[in-house]
Amino acid sequence: WEGDNVPLNWEPSSNFNLGQWFGKHGPEKVEPICEATIKAMKDEYGVQKLAGVGYCLGAKYVCRFMAKGKGLDAGYLAHPSATSDDEVKGIAGPLTIAAAGSCFL
Repeated sequence: WEGDNVPLNWEPSSNFNLGQWFGKHGPEKVEPICEATIKAMKDEYGVQKLAGVGYCLGAKYVCRFMAKGKGLDAGYLAHPSATSDDEVKGIAGPLTIAAAGSCFL
């Protein structure tokens, strides 16, 4: 997060503005990192099958990159957040979800 991390002790009652933080770390910043990592794993290291693990915000990107042709073959999500119905519907491989209550936003 280039030094802009969510505090480890973050709680909903804290002064840290999580919504503002999410706004600064959207797909335009995260997707190029995911794309470069997937490309390197396949092109430089010869990985033929690749799985992704996403916790909280990371779950969104596991879903996005599990769409057909995007690079991930399987995935695991824990406490997914900010994941849209379309992202989930686009998943084209096996996926496990560890979810609590209403975690999909």
